[in-house]
Amino acid sequence: MAIPPADFKLHVPFHTDLFFFHVISPGFDVIMPAFGDQIAEEDRWNLINFLRAEHSLEAQGE
Repeated sequence: MAIPPADFKLHVPFHTDLFFFHVISPGFDVIMPAFGDQIAEEDRWNLINFLRAEHSLEAQGE
């Protein structure tokens, strides 16, 4: 990949769910393509819930 993926452990605890929804949906500049037309809204929220479950400070044991 031209731009390496983000380390979720460094980002998930410090951004809101709405931030991630807006990154997934319309994309984020040249770093992240838009997936709003490819992933149903409910599934985008499910992805965010998964990120929280796996990468929140609580999930990291901190």
